[in-house]
Amino acid sequence: MAENSVTGVTYIIKNGIEAALAAIRADRADAAVPTPAPRQYFIYEQPKGYLPPAVFTLVDRIDFHKDRGANFHAATVQMNIAILVENERSDQLTIQAWRYQDALLAVLDRAQYLDPNPDNPIKFTVLVKNAVMTPAYSNAGQNPEGTFRKEVHLACDLEHYSNY
Repeated sequence: MAENSVTGVTYIIKNGIEAALAAIRADRADAAVPTPAPRQYFIYEQPKGYLPPAVFTLVDRIDFHKDRGANFHAATVQMNIAILVENERSDQLTIQAWRYQDALLAVLDRAQYLDPNPDNPIKFTVLVKNAVMTPAYSNAGQNPEGTFRKEVHLACDLEHYSNY
């Protein structure tokens, strides 16, 4: 279940993030702050050699709903979607993080996913509950291309259904 949820959420993000970022750039009328599409997607917490901006999809817990009836699984999958951004300018970094949060919210909140695989049909709806932003911190000396780093974590509930 967790693997299908991560695959589905990553699919939703990959297919919608570029358009959402373009809409935010147009809305803000500010091309000075870069917001390219994420370069990498991860399902684990400690990547090595990542390329920012990078998206992390991490399952936190699964609450099974045993009272929902027979012949299908029903559960709430609690997931954190994080975007990690780096920038040489700390003032741009915060704006950049806000814009990625805005784009992820636009792409994910109330998004529905239906797996096209007829052997394992799953369906879920994403509900974004909140966003938490880390402070900006420097990684000078470790990565000369991006001296400031910030992360945004979106806490999401996926209302998940699948047949037995």
